[in-house]
Amino acid sequence: MINPVIGALLSLAAATPAQDVVGDIDRLRDERRFVQALERSTAITDEATRHRARLNVYYFGGDLGSALDEATAGLAIAPDDAWLAYYGALLALDLGRSQLGAEYAARLAGLVTPEAGANLATETREFYEKKAVEFRARAAELEVASGRRGAAVGRARTVVLGAVAFALLALLLLSRSARDEAPTPKAAG
Repeated sequence: MINPVIGALLSLAAATPAQDVVGDIDRLRDERRFVQALERSTAITDEATRHRARLNVYYFGGDLGSALDEATAGLAIAPDDAWLAYYGALLALDLGRSQLGAEYAARLAGLVTPEAGANLATETREFYEKKAVEFRARAAELEVASGRRGAAVGRARTVVLGAVAFALLALLLLSRSARDEAPTPKAAG
């Protein structure tokens, strides 16, 4: 039989390596040693924690697309993770992916209701609630901007095609005019 004090120390020792790994990753990230931080993340056995750590490294390294991929993968494993939903919405919107941003914002809003977010500190829950509203508004603005951009591209295509058609017509008329004005050879006679 194991002494309860020794058992407690052993369980504390077992928890420390995971905390040390995350601490190492944070230190490497802060030193801008992103490749080493990502390599170190392979030592994290909990998949959701590994995706959070990798998201953080990619985000601070400026690789927003890979950071969004980590948020998506993490949410597939831990769909109730408000932190991952927050970063998923933020990153999707920063990358102009309004529909995905709106989806993650809605997920975040559902995770931080007073009932669902009871395990979160009040300040954290209120922060996420506020951000979910902001993200939804931003997603709607991106959708409107995308529609306007699409309409502008359509108008630009019409103008370009009209200009090309006008130029071709002008060339056709010039070639006919030049042919009609060209001297005709006199018949030998």
